[in-house]
Amino acid sequence: MVGPVPYRQRDGSVAHGYLICHLEREGERIATPNDHTAHWVADEKPYTADGRSLDNELVHDVSSRDWPNGHVSICGMSRKPPGSGYPDYGQKMLAYARSIARHTGKNWKRDITGTGAVIEGNNMVDQETGLTRSAIGDLDQLFKQEKLAVIGAGGTGGYIVDLIAKCNVASIVIYDDDVVSQHTQLRWPGVVSRRVVEEGQNKAEYLARVYASRTNRNIAGKARRVRKSDLTYLKDRTMVFVAIDRGPDRRKILTGLAELGVNFIDCGIDMHRYPDGLTASARVTRTARDDDYQTRHSLAEQTPGRDTGEDIYEVAIQSGDVNALNATLAVIAWKQSIGFYRDNPRHRRMKLHVASGRWVGHDSGIEDRDHEN
Repeated sequence: MVGPVPYRQRDGSVAHGYLICHLEREGERIATPNDHTAHWVADEKPYTADGRSLDNELVHDVSSRDWPNGHVSICGMSRKPPGSGYPDYGQKMLAYARSIARHTGKNWKRDITGTGAVIEGNNMVDQETGLTRSAIGDLDQLFKQEKLAVIGAGGTGGYIVDLIAKCNVASIVIYDDDVVSQHTQLRWPGVVSRRVVEEGQNKAEYLARVYASRTNRNIAGKARRVRKSDLTYLKDRTMVFVAIDRGPDRRKILTGLAELGVNFIDCGIDMHRYPDGLTASARVTRTARDDDYQTRHSLAEQTPGRDTGEDIYEVAIQSGDVNALNATLAVIAWKQSIGFYRDNPRHRRMKLHVASGRWVGHDSGIEDRDHEN
């Protein structure tokens, strides 16, 4: 974002506005601009000294657009340079600024470099450019107040970390007292060094170290087992993902979070063996910010508390793809709760059956079965 740039208003007076455009990066390096357009943040579109509109000369789009830094542009501009394009963002923004300022009788000579872009409240190692490019950069603002926790860093928890770490949230804390094993690393995202497995590094600490170095800076890993008796340290979390397969422990944790008034998303997988193959289902139970204590507690109590060992997922079979599916559904549910995705109908308990492709909202009155046939 560059400015203030003097411009002529429709009534002939001079005011100031700002130029803003999408900034393309290649890691730490600012890339060459991949288009020639810019956008204008001001009270009015710029005019010429004699009151003529610049619609044909400069302004080409009169629709407004929200930007990740909270600003709203009122129009888009197009000024194609001679040759193959602008060599850098400094030259691009300087050309636009001069085209606008010259109608005020001022020659805008301010030096602009490509690092002039405004990045406010950014917790990411690399700036998120995809949302801005898709003209939904304003939705990035929804993440910035989010303080997340993930309880359980196994298959599902690992994929949850992978997805939320790529969002510009305020902070993430991961809890797990277990170590990375060969079994674990084969159902996690990415590839884990053999050394990590041989050394028996803690799951939560390992994930935090890796992702904090490449995605969101504010990630911490705690090598501890979460218990209902000491949940107060989670009271400041805006959402807690619970991804553990110990039924009784999970229900205790969820009821404890409900008592504290903390929002949670609980994940679960059911897998069963049949003569023609496995069946599987991925379940998500979630709360929302406007839920009262009774609703939260009821959802926590309804959570399956399977502890008999009958589910083969708990005994032998692990499936990275179903883990990833479960994690994806959980993260989508979180994004629905903050308004990133639409939330209609507002189901609190949902299950996706793999064999039939059937998506069931438990609170919709639709009959559901734990086992698929």
